[in-house]
Amino acid sequence: MKQFVILLSAVLAFSSCVHKVQKEQQEKSMNETVFLVKLPEYKTKVQQWMEETKPYLRKDFKLMDVAGVLPLNRTYLSQIFNEGWGESFSDVVRSYRIHYAEELLRNHPELTVNQVALKSGFTSPSALHRAFAQYHDGITPKQYREKENSG
Repeated sequence: MKQFVILLSAVLAFSSCVHKVQKEQQEKSMNETVFLVKLPEYKTKVQQWMEETKPYLRKDFKLMDVAGVLPLNRTYLSQIFNEGWGESFSDVVRSYRIHYAEELLRNHPELTVNQVALKSGFTSPSALHRAFAQYHDGITPKQYREKENSG
């Protein structure tokens, strides 16, 4: 009888653990579904924030800074970029920085390319040069400026 009670206790404990795991998985699935439904809203909110406050101009801008706008964990914040934009956080930030640099190159001829790099949030002029040439099929920031200002 004692062995039966021990066995029954073990079965009940196991059953309780299985139920707890199933419940956690169900809650996680629900959270994921809610997140996916809200993804377009989250992306729009992040886009507005990026365009209005330009946090990407800070060299130290990082993914968790977005949590100030959307209080989500790192995984969900990353998903906003990966699934919402189809690019990683760093690729989206780089794109914003390049577009800002393009604007400065077109509209502020008094700024050197080095100044444009630093004002655009790049850590160095060489980082701007690399990103810009990659984004523009080998065209450098200086070549871009010359082309834009000649036409």
